[in-house]
Amino acid sequence: MKLSQIKTQILSIILLFLFIYPTLTIEIHAENQVSDTATGLRISPPIFELSLEKGLSNQEIIKLENTGDKTQTYYPIVYSFVPKGEKGAEEFILPEKSDETYSLAKWINISKKGITLEPKGKIAVNFSVSVPENAEAGGYYAGILFSTQPNNLLETSNIQIASQIGPIILGQIAGETTEQGSIIEFSVDKGLYNYPPVNFVTRFRNTGEIHLKPTGKIEIYDIFGRKLDELIVNENLGNVLPQSIRKFDNEWFLNEFIIGKFTANVILEYGKSNNYVTESISFWILPWKEILIGLLLTIVSLTLLIILIKKYNAHIAKKAIEKHIKEENNKNSK
Repeated sequence: MKLSQIKTQILSIILLFLFIYPTLTIEIHAENQVSDTATGLRISPPIFELSLEKGLSNQEIIKLENTGDKTQTYYPIVYSFVPKGEKGAEEFILPEKSDETYSLAKWINISKKGITLEPKGKIAVNFSVSVPENAEAGGYYAGILFSTQPNNLLETSNIQIASQIGPIILGQIAGETTEQGSIIEFSVDKGLYNYPPVNFVTRFRNTGEIHLKPTGKIEIYDIFGRKLDELIVNENLGNVLPQSIRKFDNEWFLNEFIIGKFTANVILEYGKSNNYVTESISFWILPWKEILIGLLLTIVSLTLLIILIKKYNAHIAKKAIEKHIKEENNKNSK
């Protein structure tokens, strides 16, 4: 079995495991809806990106659908959230236990009454975001999660995010804000490869006051400066919250024999001002097994050639000596 086939099977098993095993965090997905089999609830949209103004209120709607086969009652609760890790997951925190610097939860108004839905039942739930006059410009974040447990139980016990589902809200209050980010790492997992794939890691740090959505590409060049390929970074348009880091992974594979030194340049653009940052890295692809086999074959071929040449020369010399002796014998016989 080829190495690529083994890797594919291992990856499939890992993905199947992650699909089956319940998680304690919710990923941000750039889709129109998100579902949870544990609660039987489908939510739309999964992300609100709101432009907010001081002293004004935004009126929004969340669409709920019970995709299960039994009647369920869902209870909404508002959380603050912070990034968990560097892959786009969130950690949800009760507002009173969170840092209010970037918390939107305190300005969200939604009825906490239970919402009962029959199987396949649908409903639109209203909520508002009321921004006070003295609010500072910048980014603010919250999540409205729905659970089959009453709010008073969730607010007084350990939060089990796996049994909750709901949209996250990314809000931005208009005004003078700082958009600033940087690439703190652009690397490959090895400096020397036998052959592709090459795995790139790009880590972007948001040091500003609003969430950013860095997008860009990785350009790959050979030692002669010829562009071989191009990879898209942050193809799913993931957000990077203020004062956080997000990691983006890319894999490069080329279906042809390549060898030598290569250079990769990453270029990311972010913010309304179209700021951009770049980094470069070099790596080698040397298929040493093939090179070693080639060297061994060359050595064996040269050795055989030398042996054959020596044998040929010895044969020629022997013939010359025999001819000379024969000529001498003929002279002596006369």
